[in-house]
Amino acid sequence: MKNKLVQVLTNLLYPENFKCVFCGDELPKADRVSTCSHCQKNLSFIKSENTCKKCGDKITGTGKYCYNCKGYKRKFDMAAAPFVYEGKVKDVVHKFKYDNAKYLFYPSASFMARVFFEKVQYADLIIPVPMHAKAKKKRGYNQAEMLALSLAEITGIKCESEVLVKEHETQKQADLDFKDRQENLKSAFKIKDKQKIKGKLVVLVDDILTSGATANECSAVLKKAGAKKVVVLTLARTHYNKLK
Repeated sequence: MKNKLVQVLTNLLYPENFKCVFCGDELPKADRVSTCSHCQKNLSFIKSENTCKKCGDKITGTGKYCYNCKGYKRKFDMAAAPFVYEGKVKDVVHKFKYDNAKYLFYPSASFMARVFFEKVQYADLIIPVPMHAKAKKKRGYNQAEMLALSLAEITGIKCESEVLVKEHETQKQADLDFKDRQENLKSAFKIKDKQKIKGKLVVLVDDILTSGATANECSAVLKKAGAKKVVVLTLARTHYNKLK
């Protein structure tokens, strides 16, 4: 297991024929990391020491938990992301989400893998936040599933993309406040095979974490099906104001 972990980390730090995920420039042979020096300076990396231990949001002042997690019970055990959702990261998400830029999924997942090995280290399953069949057909793919499959390839952890499904179409979450987001998602998700979930440590993958309502509902369904622990891993997260 130790040798495998070392190999995975080596592949992450020194990939072959790799270009900067944010600007597309070829990276120097001696600097085989996933961002060029220019982009590196302009990325909003999340610093672990300044984040909520539960949801990964920024904390101002002292304490381990943000205001929202102190007053609202999260169903997931932890959430983490490498980036704040802004600037070049926002551009990348828009490209793979709306412009069919599928080549961005693997390098994006490599950033998520670094956070995984730093904060989680072990999991039994990787599961993507599902899309309704109609929405997936319209887009052509589920971006969370593409990230999850890439993350599985990098980490060697099995991805189960058909276990958690979205049975009902829902209104766009971005159009709603937190309370309505929760109501919007009630009974939307279902587990198809509980035996694949029972007693497992699950990494739930999505592209962005905003209020956490979607992650929370999916986590609740996974926990009800017998998941031992649910860790939410996204490429980016927003700073969310007081949940109302």
